[in-house]
Amino acid sequence: MSMSTKDKQLLVIIGIIILFGITLANFRKCTDNISMKQRALQTAEDNVILQKELIAAKDIWAQRYEEKKPQMPTFEPDVQVDTYWLNIMDLAAERHGVKIRNRHSGEETKVSDVYEFPIEVKDWESELEPFVNFMYALQAEGAMLDIRTLTIAPVSNKPGLLKGSFVLYCAYMREDSAK
Repeated sequence: MSMSTKDKQLLVIIGIIILFGITLANFRKCTDNISMKQRALQTAEDNVILQKELIAAKDIWAQRYEEKKPQMPTFEPDVQVDTYWLNIMDLAAERHGVKIRNRHSGEETKVSDVYEFPIEVKDWESELEPFVNFMYALQAEGAMLDIRTLTIAPVSNKPGLLKGSFVLYCAYMREDSAK
């Protein structure tokens, strides 16, 4: 069976359209890939700039560290610190009317020459103002106490009462690292 000239021309046009579609699809993939690579490159360049700024500010951070260092309590290498930090937190909670029902101490970790000790409070209850005063009292202790995780929810059957959890990180030094 022989094709007419008109059929051959139609077949060539369909072939060109298919090739154009394939080329267009590949072009779209390439441009998307280039855009993704450009975003990744920009993110990397931004990170390099940030890292350079942090390195340039090294002296400022070292000065701030030296200013705060004397405020940090220092403990003997073998002394348990949980009682000390739990006592500070419990006294502040009692002073401000915050009820702490469930808490436990985490494991001490060393970050450079500073140690961190987490206290996880899984259940506390208080009204808003006393809790804010409690948080302020912990913050007023200085650079040693830091709350990194905090959840707050209303108590369903007691209007004005809040409950939640938080993790308090305590920073200190050991005599071997203080030297």
